[in-house]
Amino acid sequence: MRKNSRITKNTKAMSFDHAIELSEVWADQHRMPSKKVCELMGVEYKTLRRWMIDGTMPLNKLIQYEHLTGSQFISEYLCVFHGHKVVIDIPRGSKCSVTDLVQLQTQLAQVVALIASFNEGKTEADETIAGINESLSALVYQRENVKRHETPELGFDGGNDE
Repeated sequence: MRKNSRITKNTKAMSFDHAIELSEVWADQHRMPSKKVCELMGVEYKTLRRWMIDGTMPLNKLIQYEHLTGSQFISEYLCVFHGHKVVIDIPRGSKCSVTDLVQLQTQLAQVVALIASFNEGKTEADETIAGINESLSALVYQRENVKRHETPELGFDGGNDE
């Protein structure tokens, strides 16, 4: 995965090790190599590697690491790994377009088809759950847009959500 595939913020980790790998790839894709991250964190490279391999990074360092790399794959995975939670980015409260609604409707139709396929034994549980989670996220996103339509937030970050 590391060399050729591009990941986005919408990519979800399937395990703790996968979350670590996604964070490292994200950092590399955004020109923040591990050695630079270590320098900014004030730790040696071998210490960061040991934390990553052993899964023993202190919480304050994890927060710092994710801030520096611009990723949240590890903390998102830690929030959802028991399977009882869904993590959803809060939207800015912008009005959705007709295209957004068509995409939502298409996504919901696809997840219903995925559930039907799972019930027929043609789709794996992990794939089905991932599809359901994506659809739930899209619905909650629109819920927040409806909730916030009266007072939209200012988008100073440019809205570049890769």
